[in-house]
Amino acid sequence: MSTKSTIPLSPTTLQVLFNDWLALHEIMAEITQTRKQKQLQYQAENPISPFTLLTATQIHDGFYGPYHGFIRSFGHAYALISKLRTHLTTTQDENIKTHIKDSDLNLPERIKIDTNAAALDKLQRTLDDLARKHFPQWQECVIRWREQLIMQLTLHDITLSDLEIEDLSHPETLSEMLDRFTELKLTPPKVKGDAYTFSDFFRCKAILSIHSAYHRQHKSYEMEEILKIVNKFKNDFKQIDKEQKQLLDATEKDIEAILQPLYAS
Repeated sequence: MSTKSTIPLSPTTLQVLFNDWLALHEIMAEITQTRKQKQLQYQAENPISPFTLLTATQIHDGFYGPYHGFIRSFGHAYALISKLRTHLTTTQDENIKTHIKDSDLNLPERIKIDTNAAALDKLQRTLDDLARKHFPQWQECVIRWREQLIMQLTLHDITLSDLEIEDLSHPETLSEMLDRFTELKLTPPKVKGDAYTFSDFFRCKAILSIHSAYHRQHKSYEMEEILKIVNKFKNDFKQIDKEQKQLLDATEKDIEAILQPLYAS
């Protein structure tokens, strides 16, 4: 049984969970770190502290950005374990028990509420290991998709400068990218769901790169012309969507296998 349909999740929920879940906190900090923050960190040779609180912008970028599937899948799993910990606390403390009922926790059906703390600790460690295992797999695909986008732009006679190639080659947060649209007074393409997929994200990056190249070369152009070029990459974006779904399916399958002992047969 999937926890996604039974455990509500929001940016606010995630922000609370990150105080207790180091692995996901580390990953979220990495994918939502701005370029300026990375530069300052590099200059100071000071790694991110695992206990640094994430900002509301970072939570937003993780929840609605292209890694949202990864973040939300693990978030649902962590939320379930957190609720079970709360249940254990309420059953052991009479004062709390009078204020919180099991029904208030909205636990999934068939859940084993008699799970002990040691079992939950073990599940948490296993989920942490799984998150650290799957995240590099996502990163490898993202690097390949990014290189694929640069190649397609070149094949369609978009002459990119070294700076523009560097811009495409380095990770960027959702907020940073959307801020660039605002600064250029451009409207980003609408997305189908409530969050950006990687194809949505790279479509936006392609628009910004073509806009930059044309502006640098003093070419006159309309946004419609840029969109026509980007639409030529539709097969590439479809492939990205397909591969992202495969990544997410594999991640969720492994998460569900770990959580399976929590459910009654």
